Amino acid sequence: MFLLTLLTGCQLMFPLQQQQQQTVDAAADDAAPDASGDAAPLPFAVCAGSDVVKLCIEEAPTTSLVVNQPVDLDTSTAPCTPYQVQAPAADPEACVIVGITIEVSSVLRARGNRPLVLFATERILVDGLIDVSSTREDAGAGAGSTPDCDSTPPTSHGGGAGGSFGGKGGAGGAPAGGAGGVPSPDPGLPTRLRVGCRGGRGEPSTSTSFSVGGGAVALLAPMITIDGTIDASGSGGQGGEAVGGGGSGGGSGGMILIDGFVTTNPTTKLFANGGGGGGGGGSVAGADGTKSSAPTVTGGGGSGAPPGGNGGNANENSLDGESGGASTQPTAGAGGGGGAAGFLRIAPTPGGLQGQFTPAPR
Repeated sequence: MFLLTLLTGCQLMFPLQQQQQQTVDAAADDAAPDASGDAAPLPFAVCAGSDVVKLCIEEAPTTSLVVNQPVDLDTSTAPCTPYQVQAPAADPEACVIVGITIEVSSVLRARGNRPLVLFATERILVDGLIDVSSTREDAGAGAGSTPDCDSTPPTSHGGGAGGSFGGKGGAGGAPAGGAGGVPSPDPGLPTRLRVGCRGGRGEPSTSTSFSVGGGAVALLAPMITIDGTIDASGSGGQGGEAVGGGGSGGGSGGMILIDGFVTTNPTTKLFANGGGGGGGGGSVAGADGTKSSAPTVTGGGGSGAPPGGNGGNANENSLDGESGGASTQPTAGAGGGGGAAGFLRIAPTPGGLQGQFTPAPR
């Protein structure tokens, strides 16, 4: 719901550095409780969102944003707009980008430690690509410090569990005489904008970039038209090291939140798929799990280096990841589990949605 008369103005083309840099912390200071213990009245007057994300900015924007050429946005350092939250906060704090209208007709790649929120007072149009997905080397928006969400690690030569979020990650494959990683439980419907979980690390491994969950993005506007693609998929898990390393679990998908009057068509593609688990190592390293490339192409498990086990596929035909394959010798690595699906949350749409959506919105 928008509470101010909307202003008009010229368009502001990216890069975002043309905006004045401000910090979210300043908004948090303004929201301190009063002496009675009640929350102080919000001075921020333009609000949008509903149950999962409802936030307010101080002033209606006077410019529009157009992404008509590829833009690489780091949410850790971008000059984001201060905001206050009227519903559960994003985790971690979000980077809010505002405009009268926001149009993405090229590629908007968002990475960094904060989820991305696009907030327009009139309309958002996406006929290009918004990419907050993750690879092991390049975490999507908010996934830069993604935890493994309390999966249980494997014993030596065991595969790591896949990340859980919109479903349960696949269990890590077990080495002969040992145990694979155990995924964390399915956390249920999210109550805030949050990123996916990375998969567990295979053992033994010295890697610090073995798996990353998908990033998170929210679109908030009265009118939202999506003719293009939004991708919040998780990374594949790293293949087990030679000799005999267990494969790491694939990251879960992240989260896509669309809140407004939504219009889609047959070309629309929204997906937050998990990544495939890494294959177990044998005399050589196992193959890495792959990342989803389309709504209908979830992450595939990497092949194990014999006698290592294969990695599990991601959320293929379900919300849950597939378990990694066992190894056939005590010193061979087992496969990592596949990552679970993430979440798509879309406001109820009269007439229904057209396009491809994985997982199904809920």
